[in-house]
Amino acid sequence: MKKLLIIMNPKAGTGKWQQLRKLIDNYSGNMPIEIVETTHAGHCREICQSIPASEQVRVAVAGGDGTVREAGMAFSETLNELAIIPTGSGNGIARHFKIPMRTHQALDLALQGSSIHVDTMRINQSPCLGIGGVGFDGQIAALFSQSKHRGPVSYARLIIAHFAAYKPAVYTISANGKTWDQKALAIIFANTSQFGNNARISPTSNTTDGVFELCIIKEAPVQSVPIIAYRLFMGDLSASKYVDTIRTDNASISNPSQQPLHCDGDPSGAPANINVSIVPASLKMVTPKIQMTI
Repeated sequence: MKKLLIIMNPKAGTGKWQQLRKLIDNYSGNMPIEIVETTHAGHCREICQSIPASEQVRVAVAGGDGTVREAGMAFSETLNELAIIPTGSGNGIARHFKIPMRTHQALDLALQGSSIHVDTMRINQSPCLGIGGVGFDGQIAALFSQSKHRGPVSYARLIIAHFAAYKPAVYTISANGKTWDQKALAIIFANTSQFGNNARISPTSNTTDGVFELCIIKEAPVQSVPIIAYRLFMGDLSASKYVDTIRTDNASISNPSQQPLHCDGDPSGAPANINVSIVPASLKMVTPKIQMTI
């Protein structure tokens, strides 16, 4: 019989892990459940890597996108199944896969759901499950990681506080056989559809199609920000004149001013060169139902 190993990040999000513990304490089903709490950055990945290849274990990550990514880094191109119990601030990966936001429903899915093979990305050879980005996006991710306050309101406050002062940078982009210079506020690499909290940067992204979306956010006047934000949450950002979207399976970005990079919301330095590629069908993800358009 399989065991469900729940890796819980007690520092993620706004405290849902306490509710999860109560649900597990009252669980009376047949599948054995084990809980491990993370104590430091990278701990989730360490736990996943320590699981013997012969052991039948399904891992459910109770955390945000950063913790989910750690498990994905360990399980990419393996036979291990990954489930998500969303307890983070934005839960962009979970929302893309239509994982229930209600803790008891997510736990039921982790216990009983089926898995499908989904694509992942590699950004400078590091696995990325959902969204990566360089520029303003990376700066906000770095600031948020240092903030004592979690949740979508804190994230929005950082964007508002720093948008006007951020200077767009010039990048050299190579994709689909073309190379060009591009001034941009941010360049987003989207395997999944959203940042989190239903802010859909790439609504048509599909993790079973063998490509990712390169979303270029061009320089925009401050007064246009409310409209851009509205389109983001309405899933209509591609209609904005300040956004270009390119579908590709591989791209390289020269980042001479070394703007900050993030992978699934985790700060990833400020490399001068960024290489992004898709790894088709490389992760087994537990989802509410088998769909070929997730």
